[in-house]
Amino acid sequence: AREAVEADKKASVALPASGKCAIPAAQLKLEKTFVQYMEANSGFRDLIETGKGNLQWERDIPPAALANLVSLAAKDFQGNLGPIIHDIYQTAHVMFGDMPQGDHKKRAKYRFASK
Repeated sequence: AREAVEADKKASVALPASGKCAIPAAQLKLEKTFVQYMEANSGFRDLIETGKGNLQWERDIPPAALANLVSLAAKDFQGNLGPIIHDIYQTAHVMFGDMPQGDHKKRAKYRFASK
C-alpha cells in the first residue's frame, strides 16, 4: 500500500510514528475483485483443494471413543451429561497429544469439543 499511494497524498495517510500508510477504506482501490484474482491465479484452486482435510485440527475420532459417547448419550443423555463432556475433552486431549503446547493445540481441542 505504501507504494500504491501518490507522493502528494502519502503525507496525509502516513502514520507519524512508523511512516506506514493507513489509507481510509473509502479511498482504498483494488485493481481486481477476488474472483478475478482467483481466475488469474487458477493454481491456487488446486492448492486449496489439495490442502483441504490436511489441517492439523481435522482428525478422525477414534472408533472406541465415538462408540462410548454414543452409548452414553443413548442411555440417559441428561443423566450422563457430565461424563459425556468429560469424555469429549479427554478424547480431544488424546487426539491432539502430538501437537506442541500453545494456542493452536488449545483451539484445535476446543473446536473438536464444540462439534
